[in-house]
Amino acid sequence: MRTKLCEQKRRFNDEHGFTLIEILAVLVILGILAAVAIPKYFDIQQEAKDRAIAGAMAEAVATINGYFARQLIAGTAAADIDYATYFASGSDNADLGDYTFTVTEQATTPPTLDITVSGKTGTTVENLTLNKTITRPGTPG
Repeated sequence: MRTKLCEQKRRFNDEHGFTLIEILAVLVILGILAAVAIPKYFDIQQEAKDRAIAGAMAEAVATINGYFARQLIAGTAAADIDYATYFASGSDNADLGDYTFTVTEQATTPPTLDITVSGKTGTTVENLTLNKTITRPGTPG
């Protein structure tokens, strides 16, 4: 019986845990990693939002050009196509998922379209807005 007790005591004495210094070293390393990783995470989030709205703008321009093509095929003269009414705010025609867009026609030379893409309310991109001016489709030049 005594040998068994001595054997158990020896086994406990042979086991080693982490020292306070080792635990502190690990915590310092984790703190340094967190200090580097957290700002990078927010930068990546913002970059993703910027790329998403740029993609939405490209989709809006493609939608406008598609509308122009459909109107030409239907026999409408290029000068008679009304973009602002077709892509009015709140219209299903101007819905891009998390984004919507509006079109304002400008009577400049050459005529242009001002496009505004905005994030929808209730989405993670609700405060994002991007503007772009393009030459009105069908304008010679």
